[in-house]
Amino acid sequence: MEVSQMLALLIRNKGSKIQQAMSENCYTVCTDLLSNLAKGGVNDKIVANVSMSLAYLSAYSADPKQMEALYSAFDESAEMSDPCLISIKWGILTNGNDKLDKSGLRA
Repeated sequence: MEVSQMLALLIRNKGSKIQQAMSENCYTVCTDLLSNLAKGGVNDKIVANVSMSLAYLSAYSADPKQMEALYSAFDESAEMSDPCLISIKWGILTNGNDKLDKSGLRA
């Protein structure tokens, strides 16, 4: 099991126990990695797992609208890889947080 895969699994299962500072650090590292994809050196499996981690992490944000913003930030017109787009969107739809009406996101 890769580190990125383990990160996604941990956040999905134990995300509510993550302290705020650790959550912010994880968010920063994940977004930095995804924003620097053009530099290369990261395979699609890692991109998918990091994207999924970020989506699962968004379930524990104070403002549920952050999930919607994250979902919209990565769209098909963006210059992102498919593993990133699919994982972010799937992760937000399945992250277990029902504070946001996700029916509009599924369209």
